[in-house]
Amino acid sequence: NNTEGVLSVEGISYPVRLLSLPTVVEAYKTYDEINMVKINDIGQLLLVGPPGSTLPEGPESLDGVTPPMRNARQRHFKAVDPKEVSEVERDLLALLSGYAPAGMTITDTEEEYVVDEATGAGSWR
Repeated sequence: NNTEGVLSVEGISYPVRLLSLPTVVEAYKTYDEINMVKINDIGQLLLVGPPGSTLPEGPESLDGVTPPMRNARQRHFKAVDPKEVSEVERDLLALLSGYAPAGMTITDTEEEYVVDEATGAGSWR
């Protein structure tokens, strides 16, 4: 497993585990204390435990980085029925192939922006 290891600092060994975050965390930097610039998207963290301790199992940090992210996946993402996912996928593939899903019709309407030469006013038709 490439997500576990040991960090040695001044002869003391600390258990380490690489964990995925439940959501992406955006990192920002400021140069002038006014404007902020996005510098990175963070998707993983390195968890370091006390010497001799065991770290939580699993590939994901369930509670993110801060207290507001506690159980974020359960609170923000509803459970989805696999059958419903299959139906939506089938309908999407039908649409991409030029067919309408059962019970639907596709009406293709094109608009044209027309400018009246006399007045110079334009409108969509």
